[in-house]
Order: sequence, then structure tokens, then C-alpha cells
Amino acid sequence: MKALILSLSLLLLTSACGWHLRGSLNPPLEFERIRVVSSEEHTELLRELTRSLASQDIEIVAADENPEYILALGDETTRRRTVGIGADTLASAYSITLMVRYQILTPDNVPVGAQEQARVTRSYDASDSTGIEREEEILMSEMRVDLVQQMMRRAYILLQDDNGADGKTAQ
Repeated sequence: MKALILSLSLLLLTSACGWHLRGSLNPPLEFERIRVVSSEEHTELLRELTRSLASQDIEIVAADENPEYILALGDETTRRRTVGIGADTLASAYSITLMVRYQILTPDNVPVGAQEQARVTRSYDASDSTGIEREEEILMSEMRVDLVQQMMRRAYILLQDDNGADGKTAQ
């Protein structure tokens, strides 16, 4: 009985503090069709973006299918730098920055706000060389999820402002 009460107390505490699963706090976007324009095709970032849009029942369509908005993506850029040196004068820690420039447009190619940049930076320990490539792959995958989440949250804000300016009701 004590274990049940303790478990319920912990559950209440975590829900009361605002704790949530990573990626579960996406505001709902109020449209159903978007066209994604990118100079790169079949990238991990596009796959993550597609998953995120699909989870909100937003369909990615071609130009001739009357999208409600256009998302113009720039190239994904990665920067890696050494942030720590070990006693053996070899790199012991790295910092990776993943960024992408993007802009939301109306179907008539009119910008909805300025060009934006989403950026995520993470550091990791490179002192243990076993599995470092796999660790970097996992880290990059998580960073892409965060990058898409940033874009989705910013799109929500921009499109709420755009809907209010057009006289539509923002929800």
C-alpha cells in the first residue's frame, strides 16, 4: 500500500512540475496541407520533419496540389569543434552545432515573417573511443528532432500572428 501511495505521489509531482516527454510539447498547427521546398532530398532532417507533420495530420503536398503554406528549407549545416583536451593532448570532448535556415511562405510565395534559423548545440565526451561514431549518430538524430521541434513551435507562433492579421480567428 505504501508503494502505491509513493508511486502516485511521484506521478503527481512530475505532472505538477511541468515535466513532459521529449518532443511531446508541440502546439497544434491549424492547417492541413504544406509544401516543403528543399535543395536537398531524402535527408534525415526531411524524414524527421515529415514524421512531425504527419503526427499532426498535416500532409506534405506538391506545388500543384494547392498547399496552404510553403516551408522553404536551406541546407542543414553541421559545425563540430573541440571543447576539451585530455591529459594525453588528444581531444576529449566535442561540441556539435546543427542548424538550418528556413522560411514560411504563403502559396503565392509571400513570406510570413522573416527568414528564421533553428539551431541546436550539444557536447559529448570523446575520451572513450569505443562507440564514439554511434554516439555521434544518436546525438545527431536527437538534435534533428530538437531542430524540427524548434521549427514547429516557431511556425505555430508565426501562423497564429498571420491568421490574426488576415482577419481569421486564431485558435
